Amino acid sequence: FNVNGQRLEQLLPESPLADLSWMKEKLNRARVTLPNGYCGLPLQQNCDVQNACLDCTKYFITTPEFLPSHEEQLERTRSLMEDAEAHGQTRMVEKNKPTFIKLSNLVETLRAAAAGENSGNN
Repeated sequence: FNVNGQRLEQLLPESPLADLSWMKEKLNRARVTLPNGYCGLPLQQNCDVQNACLDCTKYFITTPEFLPSHEEQLERTRSLMEDAEAHGQTRMVEKNKPTFIKLSNLVETLRAAAAGENSGNN
């Protein structure tokens, strides 16, 4: 899934390129490990940030296995926003709202995907 909760296209298992695609993906994932997903940046390119970023619509990849990390970040963001609102820090709330929305959507999508995997309807 990408940062917007959209399922990424995969080659069908019967495709002649499926093994090559799988190997390339695994090599990319091994290059940069993140607490809540993977960096899909091709091995030939360098990233100065090397950090999971919900604003990276190009390379950030995640799966349901990282759901606890995303739920934890969502709860921290919610708590930060509630505390800021209680103290009249409206700018802090505004700055964190896009992150909260992205995380909420991502968590919802990953929960649904995990439920589908657990029910055998994958």
